[in-house]
Amino acid sequence: MLVLVLLSILFFHKLLHLRPRFKRVKLLSRVHRFFKVLSCFFLAILPSSRWRTQVYEHFFTLFLSKALFFKVQEANTILTIFFVGTAIGTLFGGVLADRFRSKHITILLMVLSVIISGLILLCAPWFTFFTISCTFGGLGVVFGSASPARDRLVSSIASKGSTGQAFGLAHIDLPLGGLFAPSLVGFVMDLQSTVTGYLLIPLFLVGTVPILLPISTEK
Repeated sequence: MLVLVLLSILFFHKLLHLRPRFKRVKLLSRVHRFFKVLSCFFLAILPSSRWRTQVYEHFFTLFLSKALFFKVQEANTILTIFFVGTAIGTLFGGVLADRFRSKHITILLMVLSVIISGLILLCAPWFTFFTISCTFGGLGVVFGSASPARDRLVSSIASKGSTGQAFGLAHIDLPLGGLFAPSLVGFVMDLQSTVTGYLLIPLFLVGTVPILLPISTEK
């Protein structure tokens, strides 16, 4: 299903480069605008910071206590550090989004997030409370830094007169993330393991790259 969604998104983005052919055909122009706004929706959903936040908020303590064998009190402290890092990263990401191309920043941060997430799983047996706190704090900074670049990228690919629609679809990820993320990750954890549920986060981050690659212009 995820593959079909990604293929559909790639098709939508191909339409971004065909707009001059639609200028004299009002219906096709409207269809083009709809697909362009819809691509903003998918751009928001797959790498969604809200999706990740919902997963961490509901299952972070469980992951640290069951998979990494930390005490519940320690797990909650690490979760707090993660959210502090996310807040700091959001401010830092705003500076990055103003100085560099949003597409490049977003891809770089998504790849970095996958690397850190994989590092956590591979090195978990050797982590101490201090090292895991620093690692998840850094992961929070990376997650937070991606948000401003994502929003600016949505603005850059939105057609003239449809910026509001694009941002409306982009920010619908908050309720959808809260609706689907806990159920999906909880189901995977029950079916497989806590670690498998955690792996869904980097998998969705990897799914971001095919969405971003077709974007070639930015305001």
